[in-house]
Amino acid sequence: MFFGAPAKPIPEVLADALGQVVAQVDGICEAYISQTFIEGDSEARQVLVVGVEKKEKIPEIMNDLMGKMKLLLRIISVRRSRDEEKQNYDQGQ
Repeated sequence: MFFGAPAKPIPEVLADALGQVVAQVDGICEAYISQTFIEGDSEARQVLVVGVEKKEKIPEIMNDLMGKMKLLLRIISVRRSRDEEKQNYDQGQ
């Protein structure tokens, strides 16, 4: 597994939203969006890497983080759907 700076960073608005989500989770001391390449995979991916204050709290931290991430991903999905609908509408005129 290799980590590095993303070649094409995610949009700033999404990075900011992720930062806000991470900031709401107690026990996370640092977080990075890293480009990660896993040997055998076809492409590198951007992943959220978090550092925690106490390893014993990882299950609790991850549960809290995942709950907040699911909400963020739903919001992003709805916005993308709206953007696609608008784009299709605009192309039809």
